[in-house]
Amino acid sequence: MIKYFFTNPLRIALIFLLTVPLFSCATDDGDDPVSTTAASAATVVLSAESTSTTMVDVTFDRDINSASIIDASVQFIINNGLTVSGASVTGPVVTLTTNAQSAGASYTVTAHFTVQDTNGDPIDDNSNAAVFSGFNALTYVVSAGAVDANTVEVLFSRDLNAGSIFSNGSQFTIDNGLTVTGAIIAGNKVILTTTAQTPGASYMVTADAITIQDINTNAIDPAANTASFTGFLGALGLIINEIDYDNLFTDTAEFVEILNTSASPINLSGVILSFVNGADGLVYRVVFLGSAGVLAPGGYLIVGNISPPGGGTLFVNIGSPSSAIQDGPDGIRLETSTLVLDSVAYEGTFASTPPTGEGNAAPIDSSLSNKSICRIPNGVDTDDNSADFQTCTITAGTANTP
Repeated sequence: MIKYFFTNPLRIALIFLLTVPLFSCATDDGDDPVSTTAASAATVVLSAESTSTTMVDVTFDRDINSASIIDASVQFIINNGLTVSGASVTGPVVTLTTNAQSAGASYTVTAHFTVQDTNGDPIDDNSNAAVFSGFNALTYVVSAGAVDANTVEVLFSRDLNAGSIFSNGSQFTIDNGLTVTGAIIAGNKVILTTTAQTPGASYMVTADAITIQDINTNAIDPAANTASFTGFLGALGLIINEIDYDNLFTDTAEFVEILNTSASPINLSGVILSFVNGADGLVYRVVFLGSAGVLAPGGYLIVGNISPPGGGTLFVNIGSPSSAIQDGPDGIRLETSTLVLDSVAYEGTFASTPPTGEGNAAPIDSSLSNKSICRIPNGVDTDDNSADFQTCTITAGTANTP
């Protein structure tokens, strides 16, 4: 086996690609500038899902070149003791063969840049991973979250049999004095109506494993029929975490990153981004975020004209292919109809109603470098934009780094 590994030319080529950095070489005699050509946008991982105890589907945003997958065992890495032994390609989906998964266990699959789409473009190193749960033959409760003060959404691993759900909600119980008064099924979700939740309180919901059935009329897993959630806090906890408003050359990769710093899922219905002109204090663009759904604790939402980052990051198109976010001095407010949740002024402060920005202005996002302005440390808000933000590496959908 060892002899084969080192003599097989495909293996040798792959080892070279995995271990040797790629360099762009050009000669320059000191008199003429070196010409460069912008690379095409990289392919991103959108999601991963286990389809059996030994199969995982990894979905990309474009069709994948099957010939680029030479050895799936090293081009796709999964944590927590799961190994890949093979792969097949169907359009944008790569189906991986693995050893036995642990039911319900959390795994992360990472694709190497040697995997290419059908245009020959590699995988984006910043969007090359996705989280999935180990396959469970029985349907189970995945999570629960408060949508508002009287509504809880319970997510199951598969669609449910609509006829098995009682509309009075009696198949669901919640501890700490919370009562369920109704239930509505929507595919793999059950939306519960409850009595008033205590904001920030800890609750656990339990689904009846005897009477609730999945779409195949199988009972749900009695060992995985509960989930914890926190009483509704509203949209508090959402912050503007990173902004890239001035790109190299044409402004076609602008974005604003929103981070949920709370311990609870936040329903984005009614939350908007208002872009404010520093010259007159008036809003020049509004983006409604409700279409993104629910932002998980610690989750990121990207609003922009960049390619969706994938990897579980939510995305809302900003509505313009270029120059959607004005250069400063300007600002951005994250707000509802009644409350400003967070706001950032950059390149200078200015007057507006309601006020835009906290403390002194954030620094400049220079058009001369491929950078953004972001919170360092990641997610920290001291209510002073100049102290919280600095020029940093672009990390859309992931934690900020200097």
